[in-house]
Amino acid sequence: MKKNFYNLNNKIKLKDGFSLRFTISTSIVGIVIITSLFLSLITLFIMSSYILNSLKKELAITLHSAVISIDAETHKNIKNKNDENLENFKQIYNYLIKYRKINIDIYYIYTLRMNEKGKIYFVVDATDDIKNRSHVGDIIDNPPDGMLKAFSGKYEIFVDEKIYTDKWGTWLTGYAPFYDKNKNFEGVLAIDISVAKIRQYQFYNLIIIVIVTLIVTIISVIISIILSKRITKPLVIITDDMLNIQKFKINSDLTLKSKIFEIRKIIIALGNMKKSLRSFKKYVPAEIVSELVVENKEAILGAEKKQISIFFSDIENFTKISEQIKPELLSKVLGFYLSSLTKVILKSNGIVDKFIGDSIMAIWGAPKEIKNHQLNACLAAIACIKINKKINIKLKELNIPEFNTRIGINSGEAIIGNMGYSERLSYTAIGDNVNLASRLESLNKYYKTNILISESVYEQVKDVIQTRFIDLVAVKGKNKEIKIYEVIDKISNLSDTTIKYIELYEKGMKFYLSREWQKAIDIFTELPIIADLFSHPSEIISKRCREYLITPPPDDWHGITYMRDK
Repeated sequence: MKKNFYNLNNKIKLKDGFSLRFTISTSIVGIVIITSLFLSLITLFIMSSYILNSLKKELAITLHSAVISIDAETHKNIKNKNDENLENFKQIYNYLIKYRKINIDIYYIYTLRMNEKGKIYFVVDATDDIKNRSHVGDIIDNPPDGMLKAFSGKYEIFVDEKIYTDKWGTWLTGYAPFYDKNKNFEGVLAIDISVAKIRQYQFYNLIIIVIVTLIVTIISVIISIILSKRITKPLVIITDDMLNIQKFKINSDLTLKSKIFEIRKIIIALGNMKKSLRSFKKYVPAEIVSELVVENKEAILGAEKKQISIFFSDIENFTKISEQIKPELLSKVLGFYLSSLTKVILKSNGIVDKFIGDSIMAIWGAPKEIKNHQLNACLAAIACIKINKKINIKLKELNIPEFNTRIGINSGEAIIGNMGYSERLSYTAIGDNVNLASRLESLNKYYKTNILISESVYEQVKDVIQTRFIDLVAVKGKNKEIKIYEVIDKISNLSDTTIKYIELYEKGMKFYLSREWQKAIDIFTELPIIADLFSHPSEIISKRCREYLITPPPDDWHGITYMRDK
């Protein structure tokens, strides 16, 4: 079966390899055999465990039924071997013999007692073999754990966890203590079941499993040979066509017929992919094309309303920074910065809508819907800030001013789709919620924060992301005030100091909103002592409180700050 063949671009000769048909056949057969053997072993193990557990349950029930009829008072009078001829011994012996004959699974049934030295010995051994029968007082050497537990004094039926082997054979044994009329511990009833029954069950099941495995293997070999032959030819043609798609040679459709349903689906999928790619060659970025190819859509003007998360980022004072750097170096540094942040966004299932100078607009939840798009956006923002810090180390080495990234995130309904005209399309989002995300990014400048989110985002991420309430603002272009929050980090990453800081800060904000100005000032004054972290928002609120102590706001004041600038 081994032979020479060329790779799919017909340029590099591959001397060593196997035919596709041989590979498919051997792979299918190998997988089936390995899977069958694995499943067989698992099944055998499960069946054996099931059988053993079933026998344990049956044995426990049998013990309970047998022990309740033992006369403990009579049993007490059996002291030594000489008592075996007395009526007391015969009464217990006959009862055990009778019970063993009724229950055919019982191989041995006997009673036990423990002497003053802690040794366990036989009392009544109900066996038909008089010659090999144990006598009263015969000590049991190396008693199993289940037997020892039975002498613990608890009224509980014990069954050995494992099969036990002694000089008489291999058994599954159970024990049931019994008590006299004064509830004093008298002895233990023991019943042995031979494991031959278990071995018999295992053998029968093993035979069945082997037969089924052989049948499945033979059938799989036949099917794999037939399928590999039918799959090989069309797959080679399909592979060539896929290479053409990779080169964007997508003007011709594949004409191939096959009776295999999966190959038909591949042919249809390739046709749909070409149709979509013919349209989305007009699109950038590439991930938009990929998403829309999967959804089998063709690029046309139009838009739809979707629930998405919108992300805007910006570099603080970038214009001033750019004036200090040569254009060639600036281009490289900015390119590296944007590339680093873009990788983070793409990794978190976001798409980059556009680059606006040093700014990035990104979207989560379109064109493909994703769960927890708000959380994905926030995690990406946190990662972007951490990447920014690493980039700043390199910038410092190059004697370039550090970049301070500011990010705004909002979520909600937006109009998203293909904007532009028929020959030049842009996949983007528009609407109030998009504008609000941009406003949030700008507000970082006022509060000296890095990541600000809206309340709609906060409600979806608060269980995972640690935030703090910053302010109640009415941004330009919005009639209704909104709560804004600063993203700190994942809750799991926070130190005790940071947690204490945020708790105190939130307490101060509550005093502020309830018009308790002095209490709020006291809290915000204490904060820098705990940790000199992101203290500017508290300084802003503290300053307001001092002003309100002198000139209180109107009675209808609700803590709203009106922002007139974008």
